[in-house]
Amino acid sequence: MIQSDTKAVLAHIAKLLPKLKMSECIEICKLTIDHLKSRINYFNEADGMFKRALGKIYDNKNAAYDAILVLQTIQYEENDLRKIEDFLLLAELWFDMTDPTNAEMYVNRVAHFMHRTSDKELHMRYKRNQVRVLDSKREFILASQGYYNLSFQEGLDNEEIESILSLAITCTLLAPAGPRKAR
Repeated sequence: MIQSDTKAVLAHIAKLLPKLKMSECIEICKLTIDHLKSRINYFNEADGMFKRALGKIYDNKNAAYDAILVLQTIQYEENDLRKIEDFLLLAELWFDMTDPTNAEMYVNRVAHFMHRTSDKELHMRYKRNQVRVLDSKREFILASQGYYNLSFQEGLDNEEIESILSLAITCTLLAPAGPRKAR
């Protein structure tokens, strides 16, 4: 009974975090995560909520590496679909840190779960990260085709489309000469 009450209190505190100052929020998250370490198996969900909140704060502060360190430690249950969003965020953070190898690892991990969600935004982020992996691996023809296909996705404004098409052109120009480039 006490433990279920504790879970409810932790969930309530996690919902109140966005209303606090950033410094207070960081302190509360760090303290809570530290206190939950010894009971991680029982408070796994609460631990994940506070780590996600702390990771988002670090991401907003442009402290990508700190966000990565926090988000990598989240433990997931077998069918937890939140790992899709977390893995995509980790891939994007690794790209921001100019480490495409680690980003590719998270893109490959999330590939196993993408069929479980119908969220168009998550699918768009996944496709975007896939193309970025191809770009970083210097597979410029495939990357340019991927960027070109991304430009036709729904929900993009003109500025995003222009940016994506610019990346497609850049990849096309960097591609080696040959019959594939001529297409």
